[in-house]
Amino acid sequence: MQTLYSRYITTIISPIVLLISFFMIDPGLVVERMRNDLFDLFQRIEPRQDTDSPVLMVDIDEASLARFGQWPWPRPLLARLVDKASAAGAAVIAFDVIFAEPDRTSPRAMLDLWAKAGDISPETEAVMRKLPDHDEVFARSIRGAGAVVLGLALSPEATGRPPVKAGIATVGEDPRTALPSSGGAIPPLSQLVDAAAGIGSVSYPSDPDMIVRRLPLIMRSGDQLVPSLAAEAVRLATHAGAIVVKSTGASGEMAGSQTAGITSIRIGPVIVPTDPSGRLILHYAAKRQGRVVSAADLLDDRIESGRLDGTILFVGTSAAGLKDIRPSPLDPVMAGVEAHVQAVEQMVGSQYLYRPDWVRGAETLAALVLALLAGIAVAKLRPVANVAISSSTLAIVWVVAWLGYSRFGWLVDPIGPSAGIALLYVIGTVDGFVRTERDKRRIRSAFGQYLSPALVNRLAHSRSQLRLGGETRETSILFCDIRGFTPLSEAYCEDPAGLTRLINRFLTPMTGEVLAAGGTIDKYIGDALMAFWNAPLDDPDHAHNAVRAVLAMRQALVELNASLAGESLPGTEAPLSFAFGIGLNTGFGLVGNVGSDQRFNYSVMGDPVNLAARLEGQCKTYGVDAVIGEATVCAATDFTYLELDLIAVKGKTVPAHIYTVLGDATWCDAPGRSEWLAAHTQMLTAYRAGDWAAAAALLPDLQRSADAACKTLYQVYAGRLAELTAAPPHDWDGVYRATSK
Repeated sequence: MQTLYSRYITTIISPIVLLISFFMIDPGLVVERMRNDLFDLFQRIEPRQDTDSPVLMVDIDEASLARFGQWPWPRPLLARLVDKASAAGAAVIAFDVIFAEPDRTSPRAMLDLWAKAGDISPETEAVMRKLPDHDEVFARSIRGAGAVVLGLALSPEATGRPPVKAGIATVGEDPRTALPSSGGAIPPLSQLVDAAAGIGSVSYPSDPDMIVRRLPLIMRSGDQLVPSLAAEAVRLATHAGAIVVKSTGASGEMAGSQTAGITSIRIGPVIVPTDPSGRLILHYAAKRQGRVVSAADLLDDRIESGRLDGTILFVGTSAAGLKDIRPSPLDPVMAGVEAHVQAVEQMVGSQYLYRPDWVRGAETLAALVLALLAGIAVAKLRPVANVAISSSTLAIVWVVAWLGYSRFGWLVDPIGPSAGIALLYVIGTVDGFVRTERDKRRIRSAFGQYLSPALVNRLAHSRSQLRLGGETRETSILFCDIRGFTPLSEAYCEDPAGLTRLINRFLTPMTGEVLAAGGTIDKYIGDALMAFWNAPLDDPDHAHNAVRAVLAMRQALVELNASLAGESLPGTEAPLSFAFGIGLNTGFGLVGNVGSDQRFNYSVMGDPVNLAARLEGQCKTYGVDAVIGEATVCAATDFTYLELDLIAVKGKTVPAHIYTVLGDATWCDAPGRSEWLAAHTQMLTAYRAGDWAAAAALLPDLQRSADAACKTLYQVYAGRLAELTAAPPHDWDGVYRATSK
């Protein structure tokens, strides 16, 4: 059991711990990159369904630059663009542009330039000073349009404060703790700020692989919260008075349910789920021709009537030379402004991707449970079944992840659970292969631990004699246990290694005698051993050899105790010595490989085994070192035995005669021994016949003439006879019924 447990620890539990730790710690953001790539794949397979959205992009494209000149355009041209968009019915116009510096083409700016060159006449200067400033022209158009959002940039190098126009309310914990500071602001010109209805940040970070997957709706500059360009555009479109940032700790938001931070952002009727950093996970729609309007077409009045009515326009550029190109999961050359367009489309259509609060815990639990099941399946099932179950489980995991994405917008990561299944399957398979190959190499060595070298050699040359699986055959089974082991273990309570060495000093010679008599060591059970004869090879004299082993073990014990002379128990002066009890029985039982497909033991089972174990326990009852069953005595007749009793051992109702072995067939040739055995038989006959007075009268002589190892036996009978005489039973049948094992 301990070996099996250790195997599960090494092949199942340890890899799971490493797997979960890897996914939780995520060194080098390896897992995050795999997860991002997977969710990108989901979006490429099934992009967001883009219906006729009121969100459009006014693209300062290559054609527009060719028509109206290089960027930056004069502000009057931009004012004209605002005027035309407003006149066409645009509800909101948002510029993904930072107008941080005055227009260099303004008349006053040109005058300053020409004045330095000294080539302007007073008349020309007077005329030009009467011309309107380009930035004032642009500001007038912005103010006239009524719902224009200008962009600002947040930068660690900037020192300015963002001129935020939106009111921002917070519910729950302070969201600033979840937002990294983005430094100072690079705002538009003050006169443009005054004219604009909203100011939003155009800045957004990419992931480490530069792909834009999230757009922050709220950012932080110092202690000030700043809305994004997309959030500000939605605020103006919905006529919201303020942007409400809801964080953990608010009503209905438990701080422990997810990583502390922002949970959602409300803009008027629009409620946007975000990650803890206030970022919207972008759910991209495929490119749609109708989403983009060329700035040249708008300026040249080539837009069909009504197309811009009620729209939210984002002004940006897809021109490669203006360096606002970003990769997205669907497009490696996406215009930077399109991230804002996609975000507002999601908010308008309430089409979101998000990772629910519970998903991380669910992924970890699924990885743990599925890895455990995979490990157990590898350990328990055949390879074909393992492959089928593992493949089916992997398919279910990925189907669940896909359905979560396509049906509910949940981003559920199947990589962790899949990695757990795959890892445990590979480890379990490799482990099984290694163990199988190692077991094949160790078969001969392993049998050498169970059988005598002579039997191993016979087995190697006669493989037909080894029958795998189970078979019913007659065997002789021996159990040997140290007597008085508890005091020994208590004496070594502070030295378990010393106790182990001491037990080995006992088991080594006992094992040697069993193997020398042709026995097979079945197992060691603490301070005890079990052995049997007549398996795996045929041994017609198995009962004889087993009894011979008992006598040899008795002599080995005498020699062992002699070698221990002078040694004492730790911390005491008590001499160190061993005593044992042996139970031996013969009968038909099931012999073969017992256990499981993963681990088995060559052993014997059946009623004769149970009786042998019970007989070993009766050594304490009769004060002898060996109790032998009647079947063994009948099969091995060339020894001298002393009958101990007619007993029904605990758990059995049929009584059996039990014996102890005194020596070989010549043992009784010594003077007085035959007379003692005859008197012993006479005592047992009177005892079983109920003539307890006659039996008791024989005990004193038996006690004096008995072999030293059997003197306790007559003390046992003296006690029994006294009890029977004092209270004679009505149903006496001469059987002693044991009450303990």
